[in-house]
Amino acid sequence: MLFRSPTMIREVVGYEIARNYFPASLANYANVYVNGTHMGLYTSVQDVDKLFMRTSYGGDEGARIKGETDGPSGSVWQYFGQDSASYDSYYKLESDFGWAELIDFLDTLSNQTGQVENVLNVDRHLWFLAFSNLFVNLDGPINNPQNYYIFEDYNGQMNPIPWDLNECFGGFTNHQTLGQLNTYQLQHLSPFANINESNFPVISKILSNDTYRKMYVAHMKTILEEYVSNGYYETRALEVQSIIDADVQADNNKFFTYSQFLSNMNNPVGGGPMGVIGVTQLMDPRAEYLENLPDFVATQPQISDNAVSPENPGPNSEVWFTVFAESCDEAYLACREGYSGSFEFVEMFDDGAH
Repeated sequence: MLFRSPTMIREVVGYEIARNYFPASLANYANVYVNGTHMGLYTSVQDVDKLFMRTSYGGDEGARIKGETDGPSGSVWQYFGQDSASYDSYYKLESDFGWAELIDFLDTLSNQTGQVENVLNVDRHLWFLAFSNLFVNLDGPINNPQNYYIFEDYNGQMNPIPWDLNECFGGFTNHQTLGQLNTYQLQHLSPFANINESNFPVISKILSNDTYRKMYVAHMKTILEEYVSNGYYETRALEVQSIIDADVQADNNKFFTYSQFLSNMNNPVGGGPMGVIGVTQLMDPRAEYLENLPDFVATQPQISDNAVSPENPGPNSEVWFTVFAESCDEAYLACREGYSGSFEFVEMFDDGAH
């Protein structure tokens, strides 16, 4: 039973796609019974708890904070000063502490933007933004100050974590700065929406950096190529629908009819602000729109002839990395210790001496 998701796939497929690019919950389905009475088919989503932190970030001791408001309006990641009471309307602590860590993070983001990588895992955040915009997940922090977590890992960096994806794929249509979006506007939502909005530092303080902007576009292009332009998102969604088909038919408490469950893959259900756009109706035109934007058709670096010497280095030995790179001004080698470590960037030189 899902609100504003006639297809029943928005949440499960959304999480599945997200997990390929940054930590996100596992999600599947469950038939729910109360005292033997069938209440319906529900999605079952992994809690963002200490176990999630241990498996995703290698530890659970950092501050864990949920973006949560009484109503879906207001700023996202705006700094309001050092008094923690100023943040009560936007955040809920999920750990035993966290106000000082949150305020330091927001202060740095707003007032010391050049130091943001000390307090934010920027690369993961860019993946998070790219996913959220591409799949028009507007009931989340690119538009609303809710339905997400941030966790401070052992590197002292905050990491955004998605939550409540039942309205991704355009299920939520009220944009705080653009107003109520129609079908065309959902399909053509700018990848840089809110980039100039001061009350959305979650976007404006990040994508105003030219390097981060290019990384963001590259990340979105990757998700487009791997899931949307090739039609894989639709293939997977139909596969998931086939798995739950009989359970949907047997659910007498569902919000939508069985015929709407089938038709909303390609067609809208309902009309006006409460209508729900079809999944392919949104994503196919959206992919075409994005792929023709200047940022997306710009010449991108071409990297080839990667080589490592020696191929099997021993401990504490010197290792040389070489690549052939075209259409770029600079090149960097990024490395980290372990899957949850923070990347360090080392400049590569075209002089044969490094």
